[in-house]
Amino acid sequence: MGWFNPPYTIRTWAVFLEKAAKEVAEGRAGILVGLVPKDDSGEHIGQLFSENAYRIELSRQLPFFKKATKKKGVVCAHVVETIRGNQLVVFGKGGKTRRFLERLVDELHALGFITADQLRHYQEQYALAPRLQNDEPKDPPVPPAPSGPPPRSPQSGTVGGGEDTSPKPRKRKAAPAANSKTGIAWATETVNPFKGCSKVSPECKHCYAVGWAARHQAQGSRGYAGTVKDKTFTGTIGVVPEVVDKLRLVTSERVFVNSMSDTFHAKVSDADVRAVFDAMTANPSDSQFLVCTKRADRMAAFSQGYVIPDKVWCGVTVGCRESLHRLDDLRRVKAKIRWVSVEPLLEEIDIEPWLADGTVNWVVVGGESGPHHRPMDKAWAEKIARACQKHNVPFFFKQWSARTPKKDVEYPPTIDGRVWQQYPVMPK
Repeated sequence: MGWFNPPYTIRTWAVFLEKAAKEVAEGRAGILVGLVPKDDSGEHIGQLFSENAYRIELSRQLPFFKKATKKKGVVCAHVVETIRGNQLVVFGKGGKTRRFLERLVDELHALGFITADQLRHYQEQYALAPRLQNDEPKDPPVPPAPSGPPPRSPQSGTVGGGEDTSPKPRKRKAAPAANSKTGIAWATETVNPFKGCSKVSPECKHCYAVGWAARHQAQGSRGYAGTVKDKTFTGTIGVVPEVVDKLRLVTSERVFVNSMSDTFHAKVSDADVRAVFDAMTANPSDSQFLVCTKRADRMAAFSQGYVIPDKVWCGVTVGCRESLHRLDDLRRVKAKIRWVSVEPLLEEIDIEPWLADGTVNWVVVGGESGPHHRPMDKAWAEKIARACQKHNVPFFFKQWSARTPKKDVEYPPTIDGRVWQQYPVMPK
């Protein structure tokens, strides 16, 4: 086991944590523990390194670094005399890490650094976390053969043109797509030629991309300068031409384009939008490109003057009744696959009219994640699943709402005891 204090500048500590997570993931380290300050980036640790990182919020701060303001006669402008950390990050996996975490939170509670409610929460989290269950992986048990004919629903076979890639029995851990390079369950890779955005509707309130952008801006990553201020997007959009060109070469199965921005943001020029679509069109591979926007009217207008290839799936975000109008704009989009991302699902909504008339060819549903996530009622997701079943529209259920859905609640999520992970079937 190793203990470390991350570097003491906001610009570099997140990079240091990322390297620690990589060491654990690749088996070069057992258990690493870090004490870090809680700032805007810190609140997103559980999501940034969700596979092997476990965050423990302390009820009071600990001083962990003291440094003179001068070093060899030079003033160190970025070094403060005392940094106080109020969260621990533990990197590890397997039963050994779980036992360490259980002992750690017991001691922290005894010392008064976490409350009894926090202790119970962490104990439940560690007991359910798939990556903390065993030191050695075991083959899953063979499920018994089902009796009777399978139900006629989008959960079985390819009813309604949907290709069901989900395992029939529910497993505690979802099998990632082959060669997946992203934690987004319905994609296999993200490519982000645009950086930055602005909030336009209730779904945006706790946008995950703000924390990521703040971190990249602090690191000096290209395209992120000026995109975040005071913990929110400024509306500045950075365009990186080399990443636009990457769309010509990518070969991953399903590529989510501009997960850190909005392709049709008002501050993105028409030329830059066209450049992105030209690059996707020129890609000779079998990759499918997934574009999702909250500026549906502009996407509809663009599609009237541009021949969108079948490999580009055009989607909109609709997580509440206020945003249903985007489905009317989606109806005007000239694209082979039109889809809706019901993420985060914030209230009961009825999308059946747009399923019935063929506007929507694919539906993704997911609850909100993060420290301030808003709850999603199970019945809301079930209603959408039933509507998709009725109209034979492929349905992908991504996650329940929770701080860290892959750890805190059932994952992969199920409805009627089944994992729903369907995609539209594309012609060969």
